Amino acid sequence: MAKWVQSVRHATTYLGLAVIVVIWSGIFLLGEQEHRRAFNDAERQGSNLTSVLEEYVQRIVLQSDNVLLAMRRDYLRNPQGFDLVSWAQDVQFHNRLTANMGITDARGYVVQASLRHLSAPVYVGDRMPFTFQRDNASLDQLFISDPVVGGVSKERAIQFTRPINDSHGAFVGTVAISLNVGELEKFFSSLDLGSAGIVSLVRSDGVVLARGGSNPESKKFTGTNVGNAPFFEQLQKSASGSYWNDTAVRARFEGVNRFISYRAVPDLPLIAIVGLADTTIFQQADASFEKYALIGAVLTAAVLIVVIMASRRQAQMLATATELQRSNRLLHTALSNMSHGLCMFDKDRRLVICNERYGTMYGLTREQTKPGTPIQSILEARVASGMSPEDAEAYIRERLDAVVTGTAFNSETKLRNGKVYAISHEPMPDGGWVGTHADVTEQRRAERALDETRKFLNSIIENIPVAVVVKDAATREYILVNRLFETTLEKPRSELLGRTVYELFSPKAAAFIDRADSESTRSGNDAYYSEYEIELPNGGQRIQGTWRIVVRDDKGEPKYLIAVIDDITERKKVEHRIAYLAHHDGLTGLANRTALLQKIDEAGARWRRRGEAFSVLLLDLDRFKQVNDSMGHPAGDRLLTEVAARLKPLLRETDVLARLGGDEFAVVQGGDDDPREAATALARRIIESIGRPFAIDRGEITIGTSIGIALVSEHDGTSDELLKMADLALYRAKSAGRNGFCFFDPQMSAVATARHEIESDLRRAIQHDELELHYQPIVDCKTGKICTVEALIRWRHPTKGLIYPDAFIPVAEETGLITQIGDWVLRKACAQASLWPADVRVAVNLSVMQFQKPNLADVVMLALAESGLSPKRLELEITETALIESAAECLPALRQFKRLGITIVLDDFGTGYSSLSQLAMFPFDKIKIDKSFTQNMIKRNECAAIISATLTLAQSLDIATTAEGVETVEQYRLLRLAGVTSLQGYLFQRPVPAQDIDFGSRYCGVAVENAA
Repeated sequence: MAKWVQSVRHATTYLGLAVIVVIWSGIFLLGEQEHRRAFNDAERQGSNLTSVLEEYVQRIVLQSDNVLLAMRRDYLRNPQGFDLVSWAQDVQFHNRLTANMGITDARGYVVQASLRHLSAPVYVGDRMPFTFQRDNASLDQLFISDPVVGGVSKERAIQFTRPINDSHGAFVGTVAISLNVGELEKFFSSLDLGSAGIVSLVRSDGVVLARGGSNPESKKFTGTNVGNAPFFEQLQKSASGSYWNDTAVRARFEGVNRFISYRAVPDLPLIAIVGLADTTIFQQADASFEKYALIGAVLTAAVLIVVIMASRRQAQMLATATELQRSNRLLHTALSNMSHGLCMFDKDRRLVICNERYGTMYGLTREQTKPGTPIQSILEARVASGMSPEDAEAYIRERLDAVVTGTAFNSETKLRNGKVYAISHEPMPDGGWVGTHADVTEQRRAERALDETRKFLNSIIENIPVAVVVKDAATREYILVNRLFETTLEKPRSELLGRTVYELFSPKAAAFIDRADSESTRSGNDAYYSEYEIELPNGGQRIQGTWRIVVRDDKGEPKYLIAVIDDITERKKVEHRIAYLAHHDGLTGLANRTALLQKIDEAGARWRRRGEAFSVLLLDLDRFKQVNDSMGHPAGDRLLTEVAARLKPLLRETDVLARLGGDEFAVVQGGDDDPREAATALARRIIESIGRPFAIDRGEITIGTSIGIALVSEHDGTSDELLKMADLALYRAKSAGRNGFCFFDPQMSAVATARHEIESDLRRAIQHDELELHYQPIVDCKTGKICTVEALIRWRHPTKGLIYPDAFIPVAEETGLITQIGDWVLRKACAQASLWPADVRVAVNLSVMQFQKPNLADVVMLALAESGLSPKRLELEITETALIESAAECLPALRQFKRLGITIVLDDFGTGYSSLSQLAMFPFDKIKIDKSFTQNMIKRNECAAIISATLTLAQSLDIATTAEGVETVEQYRLLRLAGVTSLQGYLFQRPVPAQDIDFGSRYCGVAVENAA
């Protein structure tokens, strides 16, 4: 028994066990790597396939939609003569995916199909593809249906439909295209996804539109709803991704565990899904692991045999030469398959044996590692191959010295190429030794990365902008604190660790914190949040928001208490400030709209309960925009503050003063026996006070105010209704000439309703293309030929007939529709002018609202580019009034247009209060004399004098002139003699459609007189 124990304790046994451990460690590591690589490949394959499917589905749907749009367009051009069978053959869109294309009428009957000419209409009026478009025709939206059996094709298909609307917007039917679900699933099934892989196309509401895979059973789920599938939760986080399906999903879908990849199709309510079975993903990895395991088992058996044989040889001393050869062969096999390098030297420091791994690790040849080679020769060969540390001589000397000592040691060596080898030196009884060499480069790199991660996390905790502490849950002593906590308590870490709150805070504060800690550990929640005001050790009062997180041991008992403490003092101050600003104007400190509505509601309650009457006054400052434009917004803000200061003394303590925004103020006045008289008196005081000059930026500013008044005693209503009444009255006051006041009367509502009706009709007119352009020639005085044509907008209303611009342009300017209309006029006029003679220009009027849009230059350039019209053939007209009110916006754009070669015209010249100053603002190419002067030049001497002065000034400035409103031969003669460059008016031609203009006509002399 003692001999057996002695043989077992032999070095060969230890070496064998080490070899077995190394073998199986390597096998499991390789198996893990194979599984990780297989998973990464599956993840990449799923992402690539969903990306391809996304592109494929998007292309198919967009192609189908384009065909629908083209079909609808060609059908609407000639509904009676349209033949879908011929059309489909012409466009050649049919493919194996296309089941059918069809057109239904408004009743839901399929009247045309691309597959064949129908002997009788087919009714589909009860199906969603038709009913959705019928009920939502105005949306003009592409509808994607559930998989259904086509009424004509009799095949299961996904139907895409769009509505057909006539020129009045009425629904007259649908156009449809059907995609064959069977063909789509056949394509899905053709993809190589393994035995249980699937591909699905799912609509965003969860309906499976198509599903394919190698298993025919996978297709039976087409048409089902999977709205509760996990990928819908994933879609909330990302438009694409992957996950493993859960038990519920596996039970529902073939019982297969799959790795799901999904991707939402951009701009479409569709999701592409690819599922790979885990058996497919890991099939190769499992096979490789089984192979590695089989090899490991063989190697283990070999090592065990070597160990047993060595033990028996040691115990029985009966080894023979044959057995020795067999043992050596087995040992060589084991050594050759070791992942570590192994070498054995005798007492003379000569190599007895080494495995191939040893030679490979150090770049040694078989000749250099043959038995009997001295250790020093091997070390020198390792140096020569570059497999040694930087200081080669010291390395050889240290290794030889270590051999001489004859003691066991373990060391690590870093080689020149960056690899790190762990060396174990184990002496043998006969004076030799065994060395094992393991490549631990990746292990050390991982350890360094882990160390860096630990340092990084410590750095985050140290530098996070909140205080973080960790306490022992039992003793409540601090065991970790970060830098901000030290700063907060103004104490170093050495004075905090190992202490409790009772040693650091005042008794009251300490008791509060300890009580909160106890509540968090008893609450049963692992995270507990609270906000409180606390007194710090330095005496300061701060508001803290604290998350307490309880870390429990295996038994569920609290072990550590983590506190994340955020100083929210400043945030609370901001919240209080925000709460204040929610009811007050940030500039003036007055009540804002929200507070005003609340005060009106309160006054209304008193009126209904006790009969206390009140009035609502709405103020709008006159000429405030000019102050902002000329002096800048800071000056405008100072003016608003001064206005608020002047208004306050005019009111009683019971009155309410508010700023609603911009230059709009409001007053709630109450408590008077005669509300109308009191409101009148207050309005006059306000107008008088605001009318006095303001001293702003070392200068005086004079403005005015217009006031609208609503009396609750005469027109009861809610707060919103009273403000609306006051607003209508304010609009009337501003229309009457500003700097006045007006009381609300019900007729104003009727006017507002009429204006709203015009606005609604105008919006519809824009959508239904009811606007059109008429053109009026401008005649050159010298040649009598048409030199320019002015584009003038008209509205052809379906019931009211032709409407002139003065009836709807003011509404368009107030609502902002003028920008959309103006852009359309530019494009339309430029396109029309491109068809005229090359020497004829087109004149287009621009609204001040268009100048206030930053993209006006882009709109003009786009109109020129689309039409091919030269910039020199375009005239842009701006009125004096627009230039006066918005010079800051207009002038930069005008300069840009002039650099492009566009002619700039100042329209309605002479109607402004400072006409001559406008000519100094900008070098206009032409000025147009307003028709009010032209038509009164014979009756009123002052009009003739103004025209004469204007022409003299224009000639001296080399500016062309156009006289508007020429209606008589006498006006024509006088203006021509006075030197006007060109003429425009009914004498030559009224505004007419473009086709009615004769560019070959000459308007001069006898021809004009005859025309008159």
